[in-house]
Amino acid sequence: MNRREFFSKLFPKQNLSLRNYRVSKLKSFDNENSLREAQKLQINTATCLAWNDIVCSSCADVCHAKAIEFLGLFRPVINGKCDNCNECISSCFKGAINVC
Repeated sequence: MNRREFFSKLFPKQNLSLRNYRVSKLKSFDNENSLREAQKLQINTATCLAWNDIVCSSCADVCHAKAIEFLGLFRPVINGKCDNCNECISSCFKGAINVC
């Protein structure tokens, strides 16, 4: 017994062909992705500990994309590798990372 016969016995009334399968929410999914890509994260230099000469790398520690670069130990900058996962926002003690 092949796969087609097996599934036709399990689901006799259903059409298992994928030819007629359509994704109805594809357009809204694309809009959500484009909105997410349009968001940019920004570090507030006035409240960021590393910008105020205190050694802190909590945002860079949680960033899996390695999108936060430091100049030595201080002055973090978000580079183009950022995929907007927003993990750095929740990890910042001072709330210095914002979505703009």
